[in-house]
Amino acid sequence: KERFGNVEAIRAYQNALPFIKEDEKIVTLERLADMLMINGDYDKAIETYATAGDATKDDEKRARMLRKTGEVYERKGEFDKVIETVKKAKDLIKESKTPEPGRLLNLEGMAYFRKGDYDRGLALAQAALKIFEETGAEQKDVGNVLRAIGNMHWSKADYDNALRYQEKSLAVMEKIGEQYGIAAALNNIGNVYHSKLDLDRALGYHERCLEIKEKIGDKQGIAGSLNNIGIVLYCKTEL
Repeated sequence: KERFGNVEAIRAYQNALPFIKEDEKIVTLERLADMLMINGDYDKAIETYATAGDATKDDEKRARMLRKTGEVYERKGEFDKVIETVKKAKDLIKESKTPEPGRLLNLEGMAYFRKGDYDRGLALAQAALKIFEETGAEQKDVGNVLRAIGNMHWSKADYDNALRYQEKSLAVMEKIGEQYGIAAALNNIGNVYHSKLDLDRALGYHERCLEIKEKIGDKQGIAGSLNNIGIVLYCKTEL
């Protein structure tokens, strides 16, 4: 987790690819794409996920690569492409009884939420949570959808429910040590307190978020946290 750990990890995965057996290559490609996304190299991440998907005939794995591609488009703000990519993935695993359909619904819900359709986004996220409960999904999945539901309540100005779901998400992510999820929940709790005009608490949560973003090397996240801190400090001078 050194300062340039992500860059070194990307180089290591790229150097390893020519020597890895074909049946193991998809794992390395997926990890490489994950690091590229975290490092903000979105076009290369999309290309690498596509290569990983082409390297397998397993529909569940192909759907996962498409879902992760959709996550990159979500970071880029290309929400129609998110919805289009999710549809392709859902068509591959219509009969699946795994948590993957829930992950796709959660991502689709976030896309509609970002497009301003809060009610549709909330309904999809709640459906995802139900699938996670029924399939015994990983706690990371549960934490992610709780955070999404909290965001949607926040956008509807339902700050009490927003805070409740974000705190639930934070507790889940802290329990499993999921740093990206912890940072995301801290950021969103800061946003809720900002909306409630509790600026000192908002600042504290955004500063904690920034520390984690710097630790994991999330460039986009660092920029977002600095922006949020700046906005809170500006608002404090105006009150």
